[in-house]
Amino acid sequence: MEINELFFHAKSGDRAAFSKWCFANQLLIGRFGFQNGIPLAAASAYQGEVFRKIYTLLSDIQPEEAEKRLWQTAIKLLTGYREKTAESMETEALRFEEDKETHEAIQGMDEQQRIPFLLVNFYGKSLWEVSGILGKPEQQIHESVIQAKAFLTHRLALQNDVQIEKRLEFIEKSYARIPFSLSESDFSTNEQQEEIQIDAMDADGKRTAAKRSTVLLAVAGIAMAGVVGASFLFDDPNPNINSPASVEADETVTAKMVEEWRAEFNDIRASSPARLGVDPEVYEQFAFVKEADALMKRTFKESNIEKMGNDKKKMQRQVDKLLLAIDTPNGMAMGVQDVFLTGEENLEFLYGYGAKTKELLISAEQVLVQHEEALAQVKFNGLLSAEKLMAQPKGLPVEVQGLLASLRERGLTVVKHPAEERFIVRRHPEALYSSDVMNQDYTANAYFNLLANDPYFDDKGLLLPSEHMAQILSHMELNLVEAKTSSKLYQEFAFIFQHSFFLLLKGTEDQTIFDSHGVVKEEYQLAWKTFSTQAGNPLLYLMLPIVEEMEASGWTSSKSYDNLAYEDIMEAMEMEKKGLLAEKLPNGDVVVEKELVEIEHYDFEAMAKLYKSFSAGHDKNLLIGLAPLDTLILYQYANQQEDPVTMWNLMEDEGAKPELEDYLRFWRKQPDFFAGMRWIEAGPENVHRIGKNLELFPYLNFFEENGPMQYMPGLVTSGKDLWLVKYHLYESYDLAEKGQSFTKKVESLYAEFSADLEEDILNVASPGEIGGMFLLAKEKDDVRTMSALYEDETQQAPEVLEAQIESRGVIGLSEANRVIFSMDSANYGFIPNVETGILYFENQQPVESEPFNGNQLTMVKTEKGWKIGDLNMY
Repeated sequence: MEINELFFHAKSGDRAAFSKWCFANQLLIGRFGFQNGIPLAAASAYQGEVFRKIYTLLSDIQPEEAEKRLWQTAIKLLTGYREKTAESMETEALRFEEDKETHEAIQGMDEQQRIPFLLVNFYGKSLWEVSGILGKPEQQIHESVIQAKAFLTHRLALQNDVQIEKRLEFIEKSYARIPFSLSESDFSTNEQQEEIQIDAMDADGKRTAAKRSTVLLAVAGIAMAGVVGASFLFDDPNPNINSPASVEADETVTAKMVEEWRAEFNDIRASSPARLGVDPEVYEQFAFVKEADALMKRTFKESNIEKMGNDKKKMQRQVDKLLLAIDTPNGMAMGVQDVFLTGEENLEFLYGYGAKTKELLISAEQVLVQHEEALAQVKFNGLLSAEKLMAQPKGLPVEVQGLLASLRERGLTVVKHPAEERFIVRRHPEALYSSDVMNQDYTANAYFNLLANDPYFDDKGLLLPSEHMAQILSHMELNLVEAKTSSKLYQEFAFIFQHSFFLLLKGTEDQTIFDSHGVVKEEYQLAWKTFSTQAGNPLLYLMLPIVEEMEASGWTSSKSYDNLAYEDIMEAMEMEKKGLLAEKLPNGDVVVEKELVEIEHYDFEAMAKLYKSFSAGHDKNLLIGLAPLDTLILYQYANQQEDPVTMWNLMEDEGAKPELEDYLRFWRKQPDFFAGMRWIEAGPENVHRIGKNLELFPYLNFFEENGPMQYMPGLVTSGKDLWLVKYHLYESYDLAEKGQSFTKKVESLYAEFSADLEEDILNVASPGEIGGMFLLAKEKDDVRTMSALYEDETQQAPEVLEAQIESRGVIGLSEANRVIFSMDSANYGFIPNVETGILYFENQQPVESEPFNGNQLTMVKTEKGWKIGDLNMY
């Protein structure tokens, strides 16, 4: 039953429908409350308060408005509820330190930014939907989300959007692990309440005995009573809900119940062949049908009913699973919304779904092969077109038309084969994508994501683009490392991982790795190099030497590549599971001790001596053995001395680091790094592997939590007990500060540049100054200059550019309180070797309680200098 339909029945007096509607939404509300500072222990009480309020408003809410009103109610109750539970911020439910940091940062947002940010980034709401929920203009919502992202960037000392998205991806997975919904044990929260069979209304308004479509109160009502309280489910004043006296009590399994359950099973079974587009004879041969038939016999066997103690609640749960087993994949996706499954049951459901869709996929492939000649004529502009196939099936063989009509029911879709002129079938479980049931369990969610991309290969090679496969295999690797070798996930996907990896490295006759000149094709070069930044230890162990040797040879040869055996990746996986692989990787012997530096008590006299020695000749041997935080403090000390040469020598030599001459052109003194800082902390939990290097991003603590934005460069080591600062550029200008020269410098540069748009000026101005020029041009409504400072070489129409700038909330320079530029990335939009940075601008009159009330733009380094990047990137 659709969610709106449930609410419609709830308004009509169906208590079971309201309970099921609450069940469908309780995970969202519990998680939302936790993200807004409500402790895990109080989540159920908060959920209950939200649902009780909705219940009292049933008569005033239309089904199509139910979700909107639910969010509005949850938000309205939030503030008061946070006040009740504001003793401490809970992070213990989160396993990883990074996730705890992210959660705390989200808590630190102003509520006016946090709520839109959460709704957009964690609940898939569009700006338009959030605008309707909050009753604010869409543009204001857009600005709030961007401001929240900027706050998060600052608070977590992140450098680019890729890092932000990764943090959000990780925290979302951690949120998914937290059991915000009730478990089966919670059903006993109302043990004294009599177990009752809910009746449902038929089309004539008469009461009829409930089938699976109206869940037993033992499964729905009593469980929700533990959340929202029994008062409105059993003894409430709502005139639409019948009193307990009108509900028939029936605690045991009767012959009539079994008869109705069996009839429901048979109804689904009888309708399935037509829904799946197959002949009944073919349907009978499917393994999932035979298994469901056997399960049906076991379920209704008298000995099983006795084993269940004639308990209708336990029997109903068995029947629910039975009906899912016989239903079509689409029917399963719809039906699981009405069934309360535990984490392990979610996995069992997905295993069944995967096996069923696999069988139907093979059946569908047979139809395509049988009619390959007719399908070869389905072309658009001379090319085979899956879109045309599904949009215009008329004239094709009847069997093909039946298959195409049943794709949604099968959970499948048709695409063109990547290497051949024919169609193939893939899974397309769109009905499950929006299911919160799949998000209740981390392992189930991981399995589902792996299942959604299957099949990964056939006898011709990989079925997914190589650049996507690198990311998919990195994700699969993580799940396999975490999974037990005895688990279904590991047993099913270990071979897929092994074989896909080997195909991506060695190819096939139809998918060759090397071009006609014996050079690795560019798409495979990119895929292999992706492993060096995104993969875990097993893939890194094999790929690092291969990529290094290939690059040294001009991508023509590698001894490690030649020696790679099919079983090597799984041997590496086994070593990782035993904890033996990390030490075999580059810098695997690096140990980072726990260190906390209190700035007030730090020995800056000793640092001054070290600075004097190092700055004399920039001998990196003086840095060997230096603690990571000491290297960072030395770097900041050099900034205080306005010594960019020493700062340049303290930075890593890899990546986008420019020549010293270029660096000096763009360098500007950074604000006092230590101002307002209480302490810096680093330890093993701050270290992350990126390819062969280890990176470290310390924790910072300030006396004023909501002080000015502070940039924290990372540290990196490539061995030899030597830590260096990651390459970056950073500028920060306080426009309210007396005597500041930034505004005058920008005005001078703007006057010179806007006169004839001479781009040589951009090669002497810093990125922060160029950003200031852009803000000044905005203030003067100078679209011509703004367009010249924009990276888009197409020079789009002025009105389009103005609209984009307006949508990004760009302010004039005189309205800005602070302008900041930061850069440490060599990746823009996943395009290699392009430097990108972020320009922040803070409003002159920030809203009270908002530490950073502003916006941000991307800047890109071009051959002509730094320019404003893609204005549509958000």
